[in-house]
Amino acid sequence: MYKKNFYIAVVALLTYCFISGCSDYEGADESTMHSEEYDDDIFIEEASELYRPGVVSIDVLIKQSGVIDEPEDDSGSSMSGSASFELNAHFKREGLVSIDLSDPFIGVLPEDYVNDKYFKPTAFSDGPYTFSDHNYKQFPEAEITGSIISHLDYVIHSPNSVDSVKTTVVSNEKGDVSDIEFDNMKLSKIGLGYTFNLKIYKHSEYTTHQSLTYRNGYVNKISDSKSKLEPIDFVIQPHPNKKALDRIIYTPMEIKHNEKKRDIEFFGLLSNQFDSEAFPFVKFCMHTKEIATKDSLTVTCNYSGNNWISMDGMVGSPDTTILITLTIAAKK
Repeated sequence: MYKKNFYIAVVALLTYCFISGCSDYEGADESTMHSEEYDDDIFIEEASELYRPGVVSIDVLIKQSGVIDEPEDDSGSSMSGSASFELNAHFKREGLVSIDLSDPFIGVLPEDYVNDKYFKPTAFSDGPYTFSDHNYKQFPEAEITGSIISHLDYVIHSPNSVDSVKTTVVSNEKGDVSDIEFDNMKLSKIGLGYTFNLKIYKHSEYTTHQSLTYRNGYVNKISDSKSKLEPIDFVIQPHPNKKALDRIIYTPMEIKHNEKKRDIEFFGLLSNQFDSEAFPFVKFCMHTKEIATKDSLTVTCNYSGNNWISMDGMVGSPDTTILITLTIAAKK
């Protein structure tokens, strides 16, 4: 019951975090990064001082493997088999990147704090990059490649069953990565680094062959094939650090609407989850490492273990490797 309630609480708070952007700024996306109070010429001049040509790239590798070995139970039934899953995905798009990728607050002036005690430093409220140029025109679409493959096979022996005494299942999935989206890149409220949403769309064919052997020797073979289109979601987060919460300035209105309370609860839940092996990770949240210089910012998510939610076709607690690398770099 505790485990179930834990998941309900985590999902509820992550949903809130996803909707609010895990940020203390309810900013717009790239298409609305300019403020209506700006004169276009002034905005273009200021934007050109804060951004320069660059490239954003993402590389994703997800691998899972597991062995199914359930010994004979009281009814005489047993199960054995294996499963594997692998996804590779790559994203590359030209755009504009921060003039200094080591400083998320570049462009924030001291008088901003003096004139507004609730000022929140969000010079790059849309992240340290944009895919719109200084005239609000979109850069060419991203180059996206990738593949997915999974396999599952298992045998169930049920010698005391009144109908089928043996069930054999073999499933295979093969397809491509059709799209990659990432957005909402902002400074995290729970850790000292960036958070962003990553969604990987895939288009694959999933085929299953099932064989049922009955007590009288009759074998019934069933085959099924279907397309799978559902995406894989991640909300990338740095490791929880209370210093991130301490640096947030909450307005009276935000406190009145319990935003501070929700942030503290969210921080507590994720802190417990990152430090415990009692629960599988929620698959769209993982800690990060960051390396930032003036000309490049690299966010790396690296997980290896058997404490992750199963992907397509997987069962139990498979051995999992997840490597996600986001690189934002200025053109040389």
